[in-house]
Amino acid sequence: MSLWTRLLDKAVSNERALRIVDGLLPLVADRSVRTMLDLGCGDGRVGRSLAAKLGASYCAFDVEQSPHNPERVTLFDGRRVNAGPFDLCLLSDVLHHAPEPEPLLREALRVAEVVLIKDHMSFSDASDRTLLAMDLVGNLPLGVAVTGNYLSPIAWERLFARMTTAPTKLVWPLDVHSPLLRLLTRSEYQFAARLDRTPGAG
Repeated sequence: MSLWTRLLDKAVSNERALRIVDGLLPLVADRSVRTMLDLGCGDGRVGRSLAAKLGASYCAFDVEQSPHNPERVTLFDGRRVNAGPFDLCLLSDVLHHAPEPEPLLREALRVAEVVLIKDHMSFSDASDRTLLAMDLVGNLPLGVAVTGNYLSPIAWERLFARMTTAPTKLVWPLDVHSPLLRLLTRSEYQFAARLDRTPGAG
């Protein structure tokens, strides 16, 4: 691990992961979660912590094995999950990296009763530039490609509508950084949502 990555871990990433987990937990406080899929798990930091707090078994899928993830990751093509069913599927900062977010979200709803999404919200060119800068700083040292595919609130609503579902719970704005960093990163660019699979979804 490079010096830059170690500094980023210490100063930002660890605290950010804990804040995300704290934001996600209230969304499933009413459910017993025994099995959890971390889809697009990356380094697995958020997913492992969430599963541990829920007391759930943990299964990680991604398109490649991150050298920063100590867990064994099941590789998949980004579209089809050959496992499950699961009580819960987590998509933490995944959909804005996906070339086609719709098939991935549809697959998550196919294999899990509940899907938790943590992602970004685009409001303008200025917000996109901020989000892109954050993604580059956080992901390039880890070797993760950055697409900058940020959806507006209307685009998110349309995506959910095509899934024949809508968020049953939403946390927005979501504080994922320290108060000082929020002056730049803006909590209103972050959200967490819960989708419940309904008959006909996906």
